[in-house]
Amino acid sequence: MIKNWSGKRLLLPLYFLLSVSIYAQPGVVTQPSDTSICVGSSALFSIVAVNTSAYQWQENDGVGWYNLTDDFTYVDGQFTPNLSINDANIGLNNYSYRCIVSDLNNDTDTSEAALLKVYEPPIITLDPINEVVCKNNVALFSVEAINGTDYKWQEYSGVGWINLSNNSFYSGTDSPDLSIFTTTGMNGFKYRCIVKNVSCPDTSSSAELQVNQTPIIYTIAGGGEYCAGGTGVEINLDESQVGISYNLVKD
Repeated sequence: MIKNWSGKRLLLPLYFLLSVSIYAQPGVVTQPSDTSICVGSSALFSIVAVNTSAYQWQENDGVGWYNLTDDFTYVDGQFTPNLSINDANIGLNNYSYRCIVSDLNNDTDTSEAALLKVYEPPIITLDPINEVVCKNNVALFSVEAINGTDYKWQEYSGVGWINLSNNSFYSGTDSPDLSIFTTTGMNGFKYRCIVKNVSCPDTSSSAELQVNQTPIIYTIAGGGEYCAGGTGVEINLDESQVGISYNLVKD
């Protein structure tokens, strides 16, 4: 008890010191992205989270969300920031994935959902075949494919395969049929087509282009009648050249 100078009791306020703990909530700061792959390939979904001690990836097959556990043999990393879908089959097409993160206080945050697209590669049923044309004529190469959505023709001139674009020499470079206005400089060039079903490619076999010089038509001059056993009569070819042999064929 405390008294003042007059002997009266004094009432003093009491102060209490409270200890307050403040915890930062877990949170996803980088969301997973939609992914497109081919049948038999792998897909990776990733997040970045803060104040997190545990991860749980979930899958949605169109019916509802469920946790991915060790029983799901086609996934890895279901308890980490990075989920891998391995050897995907077409049945996983349009499945969605998300991750729930939590801390030691069981506070949680849930990422956005990311979509998985799984495509079957195209099947080439008809490859291009070799073409033989005269210069300044059009050569045509064709390809046929099942599930083909995109086409890109390529040319090999002896250095490496390059993609073709439509111009005065090439047309149909992004279609099943490639047309080429030929020159003698293209002789021996090869052509092939890369066919895609969205992101899944297949490549045709190559076909070779042979470009020949345009035949020259000569005018025959001379001729006439002669007796059997005679030496015949002289004929001439206009614009003939020295050093070149010519065969005369009866029409």
